[in-house]
Amino acid sequence: YGLVGSEMCIRDSKEGFSPEFLEASKKVKRIRRKLLESGFVERAYSELLTITNQSDNKILQSLAAWEIALWHAQKQTTHDATKALDFLSLITKDDLGFQLSDQIAIIEAECYEVLGDTNKGKSIITQALSTKKSPDLLMAAANLELNPDDKLALINAIYTSCLLYTSPSPRD
Repeated sequence: YGLVGSEMCIRDSKEGFSPEFLEASKKVKRIRRKLLESGFVERAYSELLTITNQSDNKILQSLAAWEIALWHAQKQTTHDATKALDFLSLITKDDLGFQLSDQIAIIEAECYEVLGDTNKGKSIITQALSTKKSPDLLMAAANLELNPDDKLALINAIYTSCLLYTSPSPRD
């Protein structure tokens, strides 16, 4: 399992992001450090939960929900996979734009795999791949594939896509 890290969605680059997004990102990063590094799990989790449930700032809410979803998804239990899916459903994709769409699909698919519904996970990745053939989505599809020949074909597609794929800029 290769869970996508939240650093991928909360970039250090300031180019192309609104001041509101950058401020929300900075606040959530601070809380995430407490959650993951400083040993203040209960307090940090509670802060993120409060933001998710009470903030008027939709971007901040979505970023907080994303961090909680990642935290649960990384535990790889059925209970936490269900919780992660609940929090992923709270993310306002319009506010976060292109930035999280692939990562959300990947985490959802991995959660469904933990819950024993690999076909649902495959369906989510297939739907995401219908709009964009990114290497991350192709790798997620390969991870969910049981047939060795199909898995190899997907891995080879990753190499082909890397030759052709350019990551979208924040302005696209």
